[in-house]
Amino acid sequence: MDVLVDLTIFILVNDFNNVTEIRDDEDSNDCISILIATDNHLGYLENDPIRGQDSLNTFREILQIAKQNNVDMVLLGGDLFHENRPSRKVLYETMKILRTYCMGDKQCQLEIINDDAENKDNELRFSQ
Repeated sequence: MDVLVDLTIFILVNDFNNVTEIRDDEDSNDCISILIATDNHLGYLENDPIRGQDSLNTFREILQIAKQNNVDMVLLGGDLFHENRPSRKVLYETMKILRTYCMGDKQCQLEIINDDAENKDNELRFSQ
């Protein structure tokens, strides 16, 4: 069974100084809204006295926009952290931000499933 769904995507341009929101205003019950943010690089210049909080503030602002617009899903692509081993401070702040904006009583209405019977082509399988 094929299901057609309208897709609204919130696109954020993230340059650590400027966050721009682009939104399709069409509202529908059959619409999935996805906020996409890429290359957040949390912890970038964290020891800089002026720009040290920029990446975390931007991440917080991204999740605030997601919450304000009641999006169904936030897709974080690219590098979430600037370092492959982020500092404890950056990890703590990231967890704090995620808990503030992503945890709660709201039910998850989005379910992504895969039917292996439909994917019979062996080239698409990762295991034998």
